[in-house]
Amino acid sequence: MARKQSAPRLEFEAAAIYEYPEHLRPWLEALPKLPGVYQFHGDSDTMPLYIGKSVNLRSRVLSHLRTPEEAAMLRQSRRITWQRTAGELGALLLEARLIKEQQPLFNKRLRRNKQLCAWLLADDRPQIVYAR
Repeated sequence: MARKQSAPRLEFEAAAIYEYPEHLRPWLEALPKLPGVYQFHGDSDTMPLYIGKSVNLRSRVLSHLRTPEEAAMLRQSRRITWQRTAGELGALLLEARLIKEQQPLFNKRLRRNKQLCAWLLADDRPQIVYAR
């Protein structure tokens, strides 16, 4: 019985499709292929635009151009920093902590709500109660 051959897999890097801004290239070239957390920084030195994690920092950062929002973030970025971790779990925990502490503009998933509310049904009159 003849074996069915699968179609050849197309492999590429995002860098081959998109020209990264010249000022980001030194940071992109220095990215390791190791686990860790990376940050895209804009004009502000204190607050990052985006914080992410990966088991392969270089591959993940280079793949950040799949949507118009990610491309817009990259255009606003001035530098990229990263911290290596021992593995995937370390990267996951560090990313969650940094996002909750710094609340970057482009991270929405792990952001904590600033204000929560609930209905209070007491005295035959419903009220909205806000909590922090």
